[in-house]
Amino acid sequence: MAVIKAVLIDLDDTLIRTNTAAFFSAYLKALGAYMSSVEAPEIVGKNVRIAYDEAVDAYDPTRPLYLRFLERVAARLQYPRAVEDLRRLFESFHSWEYPTLRPLVRRRRETPQFMRWLFDRGYQVVVATNPAVAESATLMRMAWGGVPADEFPFAWITTPETMHFGKPHPEYFEEILLNIGVNADEAIMVGDDWDQDIVGAVTCGMHAYWVTNRGGRPSGGMPVSGYGTYRELIARVTGGWLEQLAPTQATGRALIHRLRAFPAHLSTLQATYGDNMLERTSSATGRSARDIICMLRDEEGVDDCSVQHFGQRVDDAHSRAPGNWQDELQEYPQTPARQALAEFVRRRTATTDWLLQRPESTWLRSTAATDSETQDLSQVVELWVDRDRARLRQIWDSLACVQRGAVKY
Repeated sequence: MAVIKAVLIDLDDTLIRTNTAAFFSAYLKALGAYMSSVEAPEIVGKNVRIAYDEAVDAYDPTRPLYLRFLERVAARLQYPRAVEDLRRLFESFHSWEYPTLRPLVRRRRETPQFMRWLFDRGYQVVVATNPAVAESATLMRMAWGGVPADEFPFAWITTPETMHFGKPHPEYFEEILLNIGVNADEAIMVGDDWDQDIVGAVTCGMHAYWVTNRGGRPSGGMPVSGYGTYRELIARVTGGWLEQLAPTQATGRALIHRLRAFPAHLSTLQATYGDNMLERTSSATGRSARDIICMLRDEEGVDDCSVQHFGQRVDDAHSRAPGNWQDELQEYPQTPARQALAEFVRRRTATTDWLLQRPESTWLRSTAATDSETQDLSQVVELWVDRDRARLRQIWDSLACVQRGAVKY
């Protein structure tokens, strides 16, 4: 049986009632009116929507989604001042005009009790909403819907300030899992939008429950764990359904999304702890988080992206013990954490771009990953994902030691 540790739940028309399409249409109309000094209201609304879609579709694991969105809004509207000024304009709108949309949000009476049931049993609960509006707006909507963030200990709330990816991209779900430290087969996604909430989650190897009030059935052969009304979900979960789920697994090309999301979590750690913390050496491990990022960068070498060489890189990364890094550890302190991360992201992007271009036949073709065994590319990528997890645990351990004051210098 699967061991479910985390429940990711969509906000609009799942945890709360909003009529998503009508709500965000009203949102764009109000925003356009508020920014009418910049451009005609209908042009503002249209370009804000397009700018968000462009920001979500562009792969960039180093900068938060909100910053990229604002840059694109500024470019599309030919905003004459700095992006930071545009941010303040959006903040002003969310403070003064956004609250007028409150009548469009309704509570689900069963949600607060359901949330408490999940928390009482130790589940991590994530508000997995599409990060299309600022954090302040999301928190207001949650409060209006009866699930205020200051009353419920949510493990994560997806906002454009804290996320690098958005729905429906599988990287969005992978980033959440990295941020809460849970594997895909240990989590379930609950949502009402088949394309936005379900497809990407299942692609990652997560369990999924599709909330549908219209008697709809899953399409396209997508293996969802369940579907039905929101109340039926609650009855199932409180009746022990989560403990009965069969294991899931993402393999092959689906794992590329996990590799692509990994740098975003490192960027989040950098934003959370700062370069100084990342560069301080733990007395317990003799390494800093920056040193481990440098290891990741060096293991990611992409001079030769043949299938055979990719397998050899994985084997080298897994077989190299920490003690074998002494020469490099002498050099790593000369590299700022920010530079090390940027270099790793560049190499990881090249790796995943190469993998995305591989034909299906390549994924089933055996490649000599080591001298003693033969593996197909799918198995090699699984090992690469495992390597990421191992290095991430080392980073977490190093940061934990530094936070406790166990530093070498």
